Amino acid sequence: MYEKIYTLLKNEKEPLSTKEIAEKIGIRSGKATLGLLRLQEEGKIEGVEIKGKLHWRIRLKDEKTEKLEKKMR
Repeated sequence: MYEKIYTLLKNEKEPLSTKEIAEKIGIRSGKATLGLLRLQEEGKIEGVEIKGKLHWRIRLKDEKTEKLEKKMR
């Protein structure tokens, strides 16, 4: 399930709501929420507010984060 959510968000140009994600991959909203929170904890996705509602997208990395990750490799 996590892979499906991540792949979906990776292929979308715009952030999606939890409901949209659940519908697109054929799971319940509650299960989608659990998957989204886990992916957020892992730093793979982030939540953004759009018109007062939470939407999800692949986490955007800033330059400082990218440089730090390269140094750690």
